[in-house]
Amino acid sequence: MNKAFFALAFVAVCLIVPAQAQIVSGSIVGSLKDPSGAAIPGAEVTARHEATDLQRKTVSDSAGDYSFASLPLGKWSITATHAGFKAATISSVELLIAQTARVDMTP
Repeated sequence: MNKAFFALAFVAVCLIVPAQAQIVSGSIVGSLKDPSGAAIPGAEVTARHEATDLQRKTVSDSAGDYSFASLPLGKWSITATHAGFKAATISSVELLIAQTARVDMTP
């Protein structure tokens, strides 16, 4: 009985550990460029989960790139703002399990 219990416990642990390691989030990355193709550094980029209104903010780097890691799954709206440019929004970006969605924008 003792051996059977330990064998069953071992199997249960082996099944549970991989399940916890599964990725249940995604990421959104992108670049901001002006109409001539030049990078837009220092732009504020906001990701808003459309179902929950959860918001994350970041700033584009010197190459105009931005990223949001470990986002909950679902539909997201991405908005970029920068002085001298019209705000740009892309809605309904569907984020799936372990996906990295690319959202490039030209405000």
